[in-house]
Amino acid sequence: HGNLPPTPSHNKSISFLYSCLPDLTNILLFECFFDAKINMDLVDQVVTPLNQFRKDSMRLLDKCTRPDKKEFVKIAIATACGFAIMGFIGFFVKLVHIPINNILLG
Repeated sequence: HGNLPPTPSHNKSISFLYSCLPDLTNILLFECFFDAKINMDLVDQVVTPLNQFRKDSMRLLDKCTRPDKKEFVKIAIATACGFAIMGFIGFFVKLVHIPINNILLG
């Protein structure tokens, strides 16, 4: 008990805990050593997918290139058309919804 603080003598339960402290640390160390195989399996279950994701991401970034002006304009036009189509669909749904709502609630 060289590196433990002095044992308080006024409280028997605290005194008992202080006397058991080295035994508890040995038990915890033994359990950690005994469960090292289980802990390594858990680490492998987490690390292996992350490492594979990192490799796949690096491969994807190596293959990616910046679009040239022609390709960028084509993508921008397609996106604008998609926004316009979705806007018209929303407008017509709302246009049909207003009279139906007035009939049901009116």
